[in-house]
Amino acid sequence: MRQRGPKITRLADIEDVQVELRKLYRTGRRGEIQTQDMTRLSSVLMQLTTTFRDSDLERRTQVLEDKMQQAIEAGSARWHPKAA
Repeated sequence: MRQRGPKITRLADIEDVQVELRKLYRTGRRGEIQTQDMTRLSSVLMQLTTTFRDSDLERRTQVLEDKMQQAIEAGSARWHPKAA
């Protein structure tokens, strides 16, 4: 019979990655994973964090650019982000 490996958590956002980093830290502190493996996995998780953060920033920037364009097209000379 085949043995199952560790459960792989779905990482959909930064909060999921943070949870996984905390689990990884605890696993490493308990000595259940070698330091070298823990370092590699944490590096991948940090790259995911950066990717999620960049994607969120890109999405927010696009929303602002769209609102600015709408204001320009509507002839609003005094557009302010809080007013949109």
